[in-house]
Amino acid sequence: MHRLNLVLSASIALGAVAALEAAPPTEDNWWMGVGRYTGDFHLSADGSDAPIGKFSMRWVKPFEVSSYTYLAAGDQAQTNTGFCMWNDATKRAEFTEVEQGSEGRVIYQGYCSDMTPTSMTWTCRCWSEQGEIRQFTVTDTMDANGNLGRTMKVTKGTPTPVNFVKWIRTNDFLEQFAGAADFVGTWRYQFGDTRQETVIEWGPGRRSLLERDYRVGKDGTRVLSATCTYMIDEETGELYAHYTDNQGLSAWANPTVTTDGSTHTMTADWQGTANGGSVGLTTVSTLKGRGDTLTNTMDDFEVDGAALPAGPLAKALSKPVTMTRVK
Repeated sequence: MHRLNLVLSASIALGAVAALEAAPPTEDNWWMGVGRYTGDFHLSADGSDAPIGKFSMRWVKPFEVSSYTYLAAGDQAQTNTGFCMWNDATKRAEFTEVEQGSEGRVIYQGYCSDMTPTSMTWTCRCWSEQGEIRQFTVTDTMDANGNLGRTMKVTKGTPTPVNFVKWIRTNDFLEQFAGAADFVGTWRYQFGDTRQETVIEWGPGRRSLLERDYRVGKDGTRVLSATCTYMIDEETGELYAHYTDNQGLSAWANPTVTTDGSTHTMTADWQGTANGGSVGLTTVSTLKGRGDTLTNTMDDFEVDGAALPAGPLAKALSKPVTMTRVK
């Protein structure tokens, strides 16, 4: 368990979409496409890359109903709120949205008319108290990092006051995990009589990290002994970590990462289960920038709510472990 130190993997809800072919979505697959809008985006309009507002979507009922908001930045007075779900009556993925902005209070409705592995096309209409304003189609194209490019075509009515063209996904993970890039790599260390190796890699879109811990035999053969994942909890905005090993230990924590610009320190208070009992401990991992050594310490051990008695085991677990980067 001495390798509860770093970093992580998560998947953004994009992977399964690769199996889709161009066609209107069905009841079985519509959520795969809509899921690509979950998270937070900075939006920009024609003529500038500067963000003019923020879009956020969450699943209210996982894979059944999503809710979203848009809030304009700066002096702009525009807010939007809406939801998307599968309509059994029309057999379509549909949305309904209310906007308060330059055109007053506007109601939008639409449905997804085409979905591919990299795009979503929506057929839409909107109206105010004075009547219908416009009908239009929107096509969003997704890249490998989850960002969107948007094109819009008005088929009836007046042009749109604002034409959003870029949706750049925010990276809350990097905001919470200072210096995450410095931890990526392969690290080696000795724990007792056992040689150990840790590989830390980026998850999709650099929004997570995955750590795999190995025991290394005398012949160089590696055997996976544990994994540790750290990711962002979108509901709380905090880091979330989950550790499992091949001895039956499963532990979780909400780590905090601090940095002074050169030294990164991650502290985590872990709670978990092992062999039917409960365990707890605190870990501290310290790395100086892109340095070649990473120091890990463990303390405050508890088993079934009681402190681990002083003795050889507690002393061995409390001993700092220094890992060396493989170049």
